[in-house]
Amino acid sequence: GRIATSGAGSFAMIAQSVGGGGGFSSASRSIASTGNSLSLTMNLSSRSANGNGGAVSLAYSSDLSTTGINAIGVLAQSIGGGGGVATFTDQSSGGSISGLLGQADGSGTGGGVKVTGSANVATSGAQAIGVLAQSISGGGGLASYASSSAGALSGTMKLGAGDGGTALSGPVTVNLSSGSLSTKGEFAHGLVAQSIGGGGGLSQM
Repeated sequence: GRIATSGAGSFAMIAQSVGGGGGFSSASRSIASTGNSLSLTMNLSSRSANGNGGAVSLAYSSDLSTTGINAIGVLAQSIGGGGGVATFTDQSSGGSISGLLGQADGSGTGGGVKVTGSANVATSGAQAIGVLAQSISGGGGLASYASSSAGALSGTMKLGAGDGGTALSGPVTVNLSSGSLSTKGEFAHGLVAQSIGGGGGLSQM
């Protein structure tokens, strides 16, 4: 078998456990929107954002491929305190973006994350990470904004609580026993594994 996706923000596999509100948010603006002003806000969490992330285990044995900006191959997250994934791709003339993954008074621990792979993963596109595994306490996750045009794209993204606290994150294990891992594009990391206490994650623009 094989899983293949094409287009901006088209992930191949996603596994999440998020306590405190959040999940996955993805948006894009096409070339046909050129000339229109843009103001976008993406918030992933509840107001109090209290809650723990559970254990996440993801395994794949079929080839995975994505083609497009912000099109990640494999994502596994356990987040306490709210958050998840927020991606935006602008193929038009730029604009302004703001967002929040996790709330200022949020709290919660991240659980253990395990990714096991025995097949090929290939991505092609800016910020299209091959494999991303995260355990985060205090809120956060992944914020990835990209522009494929010459227009200016500005924005502010906060990952994690204003006071991240002292909560601990869980262990992160990635075992790629066979197969290849390949990416093509700016900021398209092959493998990212993070265990973060006090809020945070990965931000790309």
